[in-house]
Amino acid sequence: MWRNIGIGFLLIMLTINSYGQSGNVHLRVDTADNAPISLRKDPVKALSINVGLNMAMRGFNRFILDDEFAKINLSSMGKNLRTLPVWDTNSFSTNLIAHPYHGSMYFNSARTNGYGFYGSIPFTFGGSLMWEYLMETKPPSMNDLVATTVGGTALGEITFRFSDMILDNRTYGVERFARELAAGIFTPTQLVNRVITGEAWRVRSEKGNVIETLPFVLSVGSGGKMIKEDNRPGYSTGVGVEANVQYGNVFEESIRKPYDWFWINGHFNIHEGNVYLTQINGIGAIVNKNLYERSGLKIMGGFFQHFDYYNYKMETKSGEIITPYYISEAAAAGLGLLINRKKENVNLRTRAFINGIGLGASISDYFEIDDRDYNMGSGMSLKLYTDLIIRNKFSISLLSENYFIYTWKGVDEKLSLKDLTVPERDFLNVQGDRSTAKLRIFGAEFRYRINNLLYVKLNNRFFTRDTSYKFFPRVFYRSQENFLSVGVTV
Repeated sequence: MWRNIGIGFLLIMLTINSYGQSGNVHLRVDTADNAPISLRKDPVKALSINVGLNMAMRGFNRFILDDEFAKINLSSMGKNLRTLPVWDTNSFSTNLIAHPYHGSMYFNSARTNGYGFYGSIPFTFGGSLMWEYLMETKPPSMNDLVATTVGGTALGEITFRFSDMILDNRTYGVERFARELAAGIFTPTQLVNRVITGEAWRVRSEKGNVIETLPFVLSVGSGGKMIKEDNRPGYSTGVGVEANVQYGNVFEESIRKPYDWFWINGHFNIHEGNVYLTQINGIGAIVNKNLYERSGLKIMGGFFQHFDYYNYKMETKSGEIITPYYISEAAAAGLGLLINRKKENVNLRTRAFINGIGLGASISDYFEIDDRDYNMGSGMSLKLYTDLIIRNKFSISLLSENYFIYTWKGVDEKLSLKDLTVPERDFLNVQGDRSTAKLRIFGAEFRYRINNLLYVKLNNRFFTRDTSYKFFPRVFYRSQENFLSVGVTV
């Protein structure tokens, strides 16, 4: 799906351009130049953009890529409408990052047209329903409906807040173009909405924030990365690029709306000339409450949404595939405890979470069909993060992430996947091998601030996977990653 996004976005604008000729965004503007504004809810615009998005993506798949699944007709639509959702056989990246990203565009079509966090979720689910039942000849996918809706909500709210900080209706010329484009990278459907309504170039006296501006810290770094696997001699080396955003200050500001505090982390690996998106982690506060505060100690408790995506599948120049691990937590939420202890020049922070996983995934040692080489399932996760900060100069951080994913709808022991016909593959409807995967990540990070802008960091992480199969031998696997980087913090 990633390959569709660029051209698909251009097709969206062409598809719904005629609708935008008569549309105007209605704003209620406060008197103060920097006061927040609110948009009136406009379901017609939100729905139209989502329909246009789906039609454009389908058109690209059908007429540019000539994909069989995009050759829809009334017969295929009617058949899908009579079919219950199945577990599909698409790749890890398609199902567990591309679909959530697609869902974020559905979410933001509503968010940019006046809907809040909760009000935008039905539009996300509706966009996914339309795609699954009407835009493909293949049967509707259960995992896509979940990942697109729940994962899309998490990524959607985060990207919407990024774009809202970037946009400034007071600017014009090159700066205005750059801001609109940068915001549109995070929220393409918002850019479409602003272009077709003229808001993208309309200059106003106020900045135009939909959300109150909250403090944030952005860190971006790059350096050398080495990965070591137990079953492979030597190290796989490359270049790592990371970005981290801490949005809001949960210990200083009250959480009035979902995602008034969130943390998101992203990693890219550059390996033998290829660029890979290897990691996306996000945690957002839905509700939060002050539990205890006294003498420099503050304890907060709340309910948090989580999104985790680890994909270290890479290819060498010789064509060999390196796949240390897949881990996904596309639909997950649970309770969290945040503790902050300040004493003179020392600050100790701890974050602990326990989550239910509605949709997760882990690499399989045996299951392989079409583009699937992983097991999906549900379960729980436990996470613990601790940061010791000394004089705001040197910090030591420890992390422990534990995922338990149970694949409860698995392949029958006697079934031969290689002998299945295409229709039988489409309707196989399994999560993978019946198994229980225990995935653990332990990491230690040492960071030194050279000055207010620059930092140097050494990060070590250890990954273990213990998978018990019903019909196959148990597999235990380990890998290690070392990352030395230099970066900037703003």
